[in-house]
Formats: sequence, C-alpha cells, structure tokens
Amino acid sequence: MRRLAAVVLLIIGLATSADALRATSPSPPPTASLSLSVPTLGSCGTSPSLATGSTDSYGQITTGSGVVTSCALNFSHTLSRQPFCILSPRSTAITADVASVSTSVVTFGLSATLTIGQIYYHCLGAS
Repeated sequence: MRRLAAVVLLIIGLATSADALRATSPSPPPTASLSLSVPTLGSCGTSPSLATGSTDSYGQITTGSGVVTSCALNFSHTLSRQPFCILSPRSTAITADVASVSTSVVTFGLSATLTIGQIYYHCLGAS
C-alpha cells in the first residue's frame, strides 16, 4: 500500500512540475506571414513571370530576357510595415541581395545579369 501511495504521489508531483514548467516557459515568437495573394512583377527584364503558387510571402520569379540586374516584386496590397525578405538566385555565378524594401515593393539586386533565371524569395513579418 505504501508503494502504491508513493507511486501516486510521484505521478502527481511530475504532473504538477510539468504544468509549472509549461506555465513559465517562454512561447516562441509569432511569425506573421504576408498575404497569400499573388503579387505582380515590376522591372525584371522583358516578360518575367511568377511560378504557379507564388504569393506575397514566398515564391519563384523567372526573370525576363535582356539585361536583368534587379527585379521588383510588388505586393498585392500595402502592408502594415516593411517585411523581412530573403532571396536566393538559382545560380552559383551571381550573388543577390535585397536592394530595397518598403510596404509595397521589394527590389532584389543581382551582381550580374540573370537572363531567364530563377530567384526564390521568402518575405515575412508584416500583414
């Protein structure tokens, strides 16, 4: 009987400790996604395109023809604040960065021309 009582007390103690731990553990910060609406492309060569399924939050841009050293992605609506954006060109021959960002457009800068190449992007932190 004493062993049973000790096991019950141990289980109750563990449950209480777990509840206390959950109550004091910090929650991860929220990650606000942008809209799942489809953006448009500004200057990005002649006849650039967005892959099917691309949104304000993430997607793939295929740059157009001509000399393409920057590419503008226009969000589907004005955001409440500037988002945080990252990108990756599908090329090892060039580097890329976020040249500018606002509540309505992000412009990606490229170190060399990327004619009919892909840029993968991900923006978050605003709505």
